[in-house]
Amino acid sequence: MLRKSLYLIGLLIIITSCDCTSTFEGQVIDIETGRPINDAIVKLEGTPQNEYKTDSLGTFDLTTITRTCPNHTLIVSKSGYELFELKTKSNNKLLIKLKKIRN
Repeated sequence: MLRKSLYLIGLLIIITSCDCTSTFEGQVIDIETGRPINDAIVKLEGTPQNEYKTDSLGTFDLTTITRTCPNHTLIVSKSGYELFELKTKSNNKLLIKLKKIRN
């Protein structure tokens, strides 16, 4: 009985420790000028705690831990630009080109 309980506890520890770490890094630029876009919001769909702003060079680097390693949807937004969504796997260097909204 004790041996069976220890086996189940060990199995439970292994199952609950199977997390997936996903890393996303890249740069956000203006599609027309090629210039970096700073302060663009970069986030993963469904993970509100993982929201980052690009730096003065338009770069970002975010990491998330999930229960599985699915494809993620990366959402990039900046006032005055069209919303950008991309389905991607982690560990890819990304170059995201945002298009200005025309009035």
